[in-house]
Amino acid sequence: MSKTARSAHLYLDIRNRLFDEISRGDRKAGAALPPETSLAQQLGVSLGTIRKALDLLESEGLVQRRPGVGTFVKDIKESLVNRFSNIRDDSGRPVHGTVVQLQCAVDQPSAAERCALQLRAGQRVLRSKRICTVKGRPYLHEDAALAIDRFPRPDSIDLAEPYHIGRLILDKGFTVEAGREIVTVAEVDDERAAALMIEPKTNVLKLDRLLWSLSGWALEWRIAHCVFVEESYWVALAARSPTAGSAPFAGPTQRGGD
Repeated sequence: MSKTARSAHLYLDIRNRLFDEISRGDRKAGAALPPETSLAQQLGVSLGTIRKALDLLESEGLVQRRPGVGTFVKDIKESLVNRFSNIRDDSGRPVHGTVVQLQCAVDQPSAAERCALQLRAGQRVLRSKRICTVKGRPYLHEDAALAIDRFPRPDSIDLAEPYHIGRLILDKGFTVEAGREIVTVAEVDDERAAALMIEPKTNVLKLDRLLWSLSGWALEWRIAHCVFVEESYWVALAARSPTAGSAPFAGPTQRGGD
């Protein structure tokens, strides 16, 4: 790699260093980071590099920048809660809309759900249908299947309220090893069109997401259809290139049972 290329990616190295310090607890939640000029001197990089690294950390929800005051470390647990959504507002921050639960019930899985979640006979799913709105405008319709019997005390999950997958996973003591989200364009049927307040057969963004635990269990399969106005779909790209001959990501080796 050329010197120019290394310089272009230097802010990612700084981001990774600061991320490690935050995740280890070296920099506590609520603590202020040194001023940008001091931080640049400490790390031996330019002010522009520091600002790019902090911009990225802020977009990931790990720090909060207060103009004229400073940059502060956010609660890492709360930041991890929001890491499963790539939907951002026009300033790059995660969209926190209002969630309305349309349907929610524990049931036997469909053939597609059993295949996606690698469920054994008798294992149930918590199937939910929800609409998300921002400023009163629907922007996302989702159908989710949660492998409920893989969670401790599954009957303690409140069916009356929409669950938040990030909080639920943390509350139940899981660590997510990986997730994959397939992004395509698809027509919406009459039901989803009515919920999103658009015409049937309109082409919208379709997000097909699957999350796995550290132990290889598939935890949730979600299909979302999105209509964006002020929102956008953000993806952080790795600085490194894949190794030669590497296969496309297909998720971890899945376990078929508990």
